[in-house]
Amino acid sequence: MKRRQFLQAAGAAALAGTGTSLWAQADWPNRPIKIIMGYGAGGAGDVSWRIAAEKLTQRLGVQVIVENRPSAGAIVAAQAVKGSAADGYTFLHAASGNFAMTPSLFKSLPFDPQTDFEMVSELTRHSLALMSMANSPYRRLEDVIAAAKANPGKISVGITAIGTGQHLAGEFFKSVAGVNVLLVPFKGSPDLIVALRSGTVQLTIDTLAPVLTQIRSGALRAIAITDPQRFPGLLDVPTFADSGLQGFEVFTAWNGLAAPAGTPRAIVDRLSREIAAVAAMPDVKAKFLDFGMVAGASTPSQSKTVLARDITAWHTLIDKAHIEKQ
Repeated sequence: MKRRQFLQAAGAAALAGTGTSLWAQADWPNRPIKIIMGYGAGGAGDVSWRIAAEKLTQRLGVQVIVENRPSAGAIVAAQAVKGSAADGYTFLHAASGNFAMTPSLFKSLPFDPQTDFEMVSELTRHSLALMSMANSPYRRLEDVIAAAKANPGKISVGITAIGTGQHLAGEFFKSVAGVNVLLVPFKGSPDLIVALRSGTVQLTIDTLAPVLTQIRSGALRAIAITDPQRFPGLLDVPTFADSGLQGFEVFTAWNGLAAPAGTPRAIVDRLSREIAAVAAMPDVKAKFLDFGMVAGASTPSQSKTVLARDITAWHTLIDKAHIEKQ
């Protein structure tokens, strides 16, 4: 009799727990949601998610906050989200830089993008650009390569943090162009522009997002972009392929979102649908284009497939370019 009573009580408790869990998911969200950004303010990921966060706040009825925690490879941010509760209130800015590249760039990582996280959605895609000041002698990619070969180790190129797409693009450029340039890491895009303007570096590799306005105004010169197609707003800027260097299209990156592993599927799917709705808004798409980005949401399954594909592609590229692991 006691055993029967125990089993009945245990079953009731289990059902109650399940009911509470389902109720919590149905009630989601009921407090602010935080997106942890592993890069500094002003970069493509930061800009894109701040635009989206405003719309998500309106749609979800709770504040969606972007919090910057920059570090090499965006590792600090990933660790923070990995260790957070899988309750749908803390998410990670997941991008090709900190998710697809880092497994091949670092000797060891305190997280695994594919097992410690659930992909939610992509949001934007964007190209990288090699840039100089408008009054620089470097007008074409050929000018940069010729000067670098004539002055090995003396031309400096600003990048955002070790382990980013900008860093790998710089290493790849050195390898395929056969040049020795000095790659100088900075915390974020604003610091890169300051360094370029002050002459601390002669060139930068960065996303179009934070610098497109300055390129259009003539303050900065875009020498080449990584995308296989010319960007619609900068049709006079050649691609790296146009300029004779192949393989740079892989550096056209994506920005997305990931949740800690174990986050309820209903929450992941709901947020993915909300992101898709935001990305399809005409004013959001226009804002993204103004910042050099193209809107492109995806399902969790599609995002997971892209991540797996890109991890393999980056592993092959990094090995081929003989890029040393950090």
